[in-house]
Amino acid sequence: MEYNVQEFPGLYIGIGDVIVENKKIAECIFHLEIILAGIKSIEAEGAFVEITDGKIDFSKEIHFQISGIISKDHEFYATEFSCFTNPSLHPKFMVKKPMEILENIKEKGESS
Repeated sequence: MEYNVQEFPGLYIGIGDVIVENKKIAECIFHLEIILAGIKSIEAEGAFVEITDGKIDFSKEIHFQISGIISKDHEFYATEFSCFTNPSLHPKFMVKKPMEILENIKEKGESS
């Protein structure tokens, strides 16, 4: 699917699986902030709100994938993206390749 980068900046709430080395280690609720970085690019970072299942070792740097749903203003997107965090960032995480968020959208919808 092709998306206009200009439509995506904002604060999202998300829920999804935390995946390390192709294995689900946790489920979480998170915030995700997407900002414009030039005309055709974005930057993104997030923060864990709650780990709802499983466990994440925040005592060391961890690289992971989030696969789930992000939502903003009655719209939702099913997507996945690569992230990392470490003890100095926690509870925040950084999105490694923010364009993955858009490139990996599998489903889009509106909530009523």
